[in-house]
Amino acid sequence: MELLADQPESSQSALADRVGLTPARVNAYIRIFSERGHMVAEQKTRGMAYRLTPEGRRFLAYHQVSYRAELVRLMRSARVRFREYFRELGDGGVRRVVLYGAGETGEVVLDALSGCAEPMVVAVLDDDRAKQGGTLHGVPVLDSAELGRLDADAVVVTSVARGDEIRARLCASAAPGVAVYSIAG
Repeated sequence: MELLADQPESSQSALADRVGLTPARVNAYIRIFSERGHMVAEQKTRGMAYRLTPEGRRFLAYHQVSYRAELVRLMRSARVRFREYFRELGDGGVRRVVLYGAGETGEVVLDALSGCAEPMVVAVLDDDRAKQGGTLHGVPVLDSAELGRLDADAVVVTSVARGDEIRARLCASAAPGVAVYSIAG
C-alpha cells in the first residue's frame, strides 16, 4: 500500500519486484484492497493506476503506526536479551569480546551494549572489504585475519545467515583460550 500511495501507476510486476512477491500475489492484494474499499483501480492509456481511497489512507496510516510500534517492541526485547546474553558471558569471565559480523544484528548488539562496561567489545570482524576500516557504533571493523592480535576472551558470531559457517571456521582457527559463541544459538 505504501508503494501504491507513492507510485500509483506502477505495474503489478514492478510492485512485485520491489516487495519480493510474485505478480499473482500482488494482484491478489490489490483485489482484496479494492474489495475492502481501500483503493480504486483506474484504467489508463498504458496500464492501470491504483489510488488509495480516504479509507485506504486511514488503513495504511494505522498499519504503519502499528508496524513501527511492533518494531520498537521487538528492538526493546532484543536489547534486553542481548544484554542478558553478554551479562552471562561476563559472569563466566569474558571481559574482552570481538563480534563477527558488521551487519544489522551486529549493529543491534552494539546498540544494546552501549553504556555497559563489561564485557567490552574491542572490535567487529567482517569478511566484507567495504565494511573493513570503518566503525560500527565507534568500534573498529576489521578483517578476520586481525583476530589473533586483539587479545580477546571470546568471539561472538552475530551473523545469522552465515553463522554456522563462520563459527565452524573460527572453531578450527581461533587462538587457544578464545571461546567462540553465536547469537543464533
